Amino acid sequence: MALALSVVLSIVGFLNSRPDETLSAYGAGAQEWQLQSINGTDFAARATIAFPKEGRITGRAPCNTYTAAQKIPYPWFEISDLAITKMACKDMASEVAFFQMLGKMALVEVLDDLLVLSTETGEEMVFTAAAP
Repeated sequence: MALALSVVLSIVGFLNSRPDETLSAYGAGAQEWQLQSINGTDFAARATIAFPKEGRITGRAPCNTYTAAQKIPYPWFEISDLAITKMACKDMASEVAFFQMLGKMALVEVLDDLLVLSTETGEEMVFTAAAP
């Protein structure tokens, strides 16, 4: 019985001490990223994304702020539990396009001051490190 309890506690301790495998630990965590283009077309409105801590995404779309969960390991990307404020503005079409594309993204790559979200079919969102 004591041996079984020891094994269970060891497994729980290992699972709780595992390293951060999300974007916050792979070069994206200490930075806010500004959207530059969607599928090669310049994105005229302002939109950002940030990874402030393990498993969390925050940012600003053209009209609203948002937060979401991102719990799968790098280089995979998937948002869940998306929460968006509800303000209207003149850039609602850009807002809708931003969130539609963000929801499709499945892969991520961080290269210095460049963050690229992409799909397996070649769609992509390109972000650059925002000026501090």
